[in-house]
Amino acid sequence: MMQLGKRHISLCLGLLLGVILLYSLYDGSDKHEDKKDHPEVRIICMPDDYIDTPFIKQVRKNETVILPEVATLEALSGEELAVLYHRYIENLQYMCKRKVRLGQIDDGGWDICDEDRFRLTEESCIVYSFGINNDFSFDEAVTKYYGCEVHSFDPSMNMDDFTKGKIHFHNLGISARDEVTDDKWNLLRYNSIRSKLGHKKKNISVLKMDIEIYEWEVLPDIISTGDLAGTYNLVVEFHLAMSSPEQGKDKYLPALKLLKSLYDHGYRIFWTHQNKWCQFVSKCKQELRTNCHEVNFVKIR
Repeated sequence: MMQLGKRHISLCLGLLLGVILLYSLYDGSDKHEDKKDHPEVRIICMPDDYIDTPFIKQVRKNETVILPEVATLEALSGEELAVLYHRYIENLQYMCKRKVRLGQIDDGGWDICDEDRFRLTEESCIVYSFGINNDFSFDEAVTKYYGCEVHSFDPSMNMDDFTKGKIHFHNLGISARDEVTDDKWNLLRYNSIRSKLGHKKKNISVLKMDIEIYEWEVLPDIISTGDLAGTYNLVVEFHLAMSSPEQGKDKYLPALKLLKSLYDHGYRIFWTHQNKWCQFVSKCKQELRTNCHEVNFVKIR
């Protein structure tokens, strides 16, 4: 009986070690992701990161967060910036009384505010749609419901320029500089694109961007040139990373500076959506968060 018990114990220990080994090889990320393309960021938790600091307590008390001045942001810890970012980008700042979903109900569709002051009118409506990924449902819905002239951009689809009704597709991408990538994608600054299409003196009614992390460089460039003037609907998917690795202060600080700049230019969040495909559990706070958010703004002034 004693020998049988030892064999059972050995078997159980072997099974347990096997389970631990398998678990160590599987990290819970999507099986299609290449971990070499998304290296883990080394997150070091300081003692204060495990508790709610006075600043974090202040953030949690406010339903609508007003971002502090840049000097204050720069003095915050990585975890304080993380809490502030996720609190800010996941809350509404303007109550739009009439939202309209254009395009797919899930991925591919976007919401715009259809109140009188923001409503699109066929006579003067130009829409720029960056990032198509073979889904024109948003672009088609804009032309169908509002009669807008839509310019769609995506160099990743290996598709020639074409015009179909009021939709004009351009085999172009957007960047903070005029360049050709290693993939032979032609990227232009927003200012260059408006000049190329003869829109420098025209307002862009809706600017939609799903451009895979390029937004952090592109939007500051657009703001710096004054090219957001006249755009009252701005819809962007923000990506701190393209998948689930937790990010550090070097990502959160410039992201919050950009969001503050948009706020200072009159843009308010009226709708926001967490993308579950980029979710992670934070190391220090053990909170469920996501690196990707679809955010809809209106310009109130």
